[in-house]
Parts: sequence; structure tokens; C-alpha cells
Amino acid sequence: MTRNEQLQFCKVCQLRQMDMKQGLVCSLTGNIATFTSACEHFNLDEKIKTTPQVELEPLTPGDVIHRITPEQYARLKSEQNLAFGIYAGIIAGFLGAVVWGAIAAATGFQIGWLALGIGFGVGFGVRTFGNGIEPVFGAVGAIISLFSVFLGKFFALMAIIAKMQDVNVLDLIFGFDYRLLPQLMSATFSFMDILFYGLALYAGFKYSIRTFNDKDIEKIRADKSLY
Repeated sequence: MTRNEQLQFCKVCQLRQMDMKQGLVCSLTGNIATFTSACEHFNLDEKIKTTPQVELEPLTPGDVIHRITPEQYARLKSEQNLAFGIYAGIIAGFLGAVVWGAIAAATGFQIGWLALGIGFGVGFGVRTFGNGIEPVFGAVGAIISLFSVFLGKFFALMAIIAKMQDVNVLDLIFGFDYRLLPQLMSATFSFMDILFYGLALYAGFKYSIRTFNDKDIEKIRADKSLY
């Protein structure tokens, strides 16, 4: 029985307990599940209206660490490339900001939910090119997402102002008095900005870190190059 299959039982057992390092563990043993077919201590939590079923769910870093050897985990860490992740995230964030500005130029409106798209784009870029499994990649994705969202909003505002004044948006951007930037951003700030920026920050963090499921773990275990 795989770890993911075991978790389908652990999640609905009254004896479940969350450990920050190991993930979901048994409160009786303090360790992750080890049963191979059925758990003799399983006690269904009637408050949870679900039944155990096998799903391919993303595994937490704690789950991954405890399901592979130290050598295999070291191999995963050696595949990380923070610099590439940062470059990819910056490019994705800049392109997202440009798209936000282009849409604002076409519609005449600042569409706040596009910030979430920027967060997803940055996270995808950092994860794809960084192959990161450590929290630093999530932090990088979140920071780049935040700066990219502010840049996107600035481009959107410049596009809207340029359209209202019938001037070239690039001329406006390069000729803008940036001492007025804090005043411009604060004057156009709203509660919805907090919501969308927060979601973008979360997406940038979450999707910047590499994820695994049971099939991925089996492939790692099957790799004989370490032996």
C-alpha cells in the first residue's frame, strides 16, 4: 500500500494528528502509517462524511522526505537551480505585467483579478526552471509575484491615462515623474487590491515549489543510477 493510499484512511481516522515535519501521523505512535493492507487501530471519524479512496494527491515535503532514501533526496536537491528559477519568474512576471497593461489599454479598465494570473505565471516559471523542493523557492516566487503585480498595476494605470489623454503609452511611461508614483498608487488603491494581491502572493509561493505524487515517488525509487 502506498503512502497516498494510507493517507486516505488516516485522513478520516479519529487518531489522526498533524506533524509539521512528517505530515499526517498516528497519535498512538507519533509516526506516519506503516500498515500494508489495513490498520488495526483505524477508527472512522463520523464527523467526516467521506470514505477512504485512492487519489493522486500532491504530497507534502515531509511525506516526500520520509518515502525516499537520503541519497534520492540529495539527488532531488542537486536538480534545483535557484538562479534559473529567479530568471524564469522575473520574465514570467514582466510578461504578465505587460499583458495586464495591454488589456487595460484595450478595455480602458484596470482588471484586478489579473494579478492572480501573474502569481500563477510566476509560480509556474519558478517551478519549471528552478525544480525547487525547498521553501526558498516559494519565497522567491512570492516576492517576484508581488513586485510583478505592482508593475502590472502601474502599466494598467499608464495605459488608462494614456487612452484618456490620447497620448502614446510608452511616451507616458518614460516621461512620467516617478516622484508621484506613491501618490498615484495610493490614490487608486482599494480593498479588492488587498484581496487580489494576497491571492497572487499565495499562488506565487505555492506553485513555485515542485510537487510530487505517488507515481513520481515510484519513479524516483526505481531510479537505479544511485546504486
